[in-house]
Amino acid sequence: MIGIVILNYKTYLDTERLVGDILSRRIKHDIRIVIVDNASPNESFEYLNNALKNLDQIEIIQSSCNAGFAKGNNVGLRLLKKYSPSFALVLNNDVHFDVEILDHLVEMYSKLNSPGIISPLQKLPENKSLEAYKWTCNTFWDDFLSTCGIMRFFYNKSFIPEVNAGENRVQCVDFIPGCFIFIDYNLFESIGFFDESTFLFCEERLLFKQMQKKNRQKYRRNSFAILAENSIITVAVKDETVTEK
Repeated sequence: MIGIVILNYKTYLDTERLVGDILSRRIKHDIRIVIVDNASPNESFEYLNNALKNLDQIEIIQSSCNAGFAKGNNVGLRLLKKYSPSFALVLNNDVHFDVEILDHLVEMYSKLNSPGIISPLQKLPENKSLEAYKWTCNTFWDDFLSTCGIMRFFYNKSFIPEVNAGENRVQCVDFIPGCFIFIDYNLFESIGFFDESTFLFCEERLLFKQMQKKNRQKYRRNSFAILAENSIITVAVKDETVTEK
């Protein structure tokens, strides 16, 4: 089973659209969706309960307060445990993708070398790949120089070459953007899911460090793509192409 967590904050129509997209196609694997309304100050929770109440695959809950991306998603991830999912998928509600991608990601997970997280190539509405995919991973000194007074004017961000997104190309990356995270559920649970000391930024960096400690890799499949409309994404990649086992 694939357990999906969708965090909602005010934009309930986006959440309803995403759920409809996911359930509109049959795939090989069972799906269970948990929607967490992150204490939206509007009618989100009531609307989603009424609109989706007849769908057996969905459970909708509301957090007591808006504690941010990490804590909100963790509420849903912990709730998924009772369904014993093999994989977890964390989605922002503004993404668009072909749900059949999920079958391919499950298959890839058994073929890749020490997989931790897998994600498709992510694109913006103008059909452009994210510029952030070209960045190298920041060190402490990168962060220091890029934010320290006059020194930031002398700081040059390093980039990696463009990646040829040919068929079956899989790239090993430092970070996976938080709008689409596909991971083994037990592995995710073993690190305590997302680090709850964050609110909206740096979740990907901390997740990268946890995957490093577990000797797990992060992979991006270039021949699949999703569209992210409004997500705030920070991501960095290494110039390393990997092959399946």
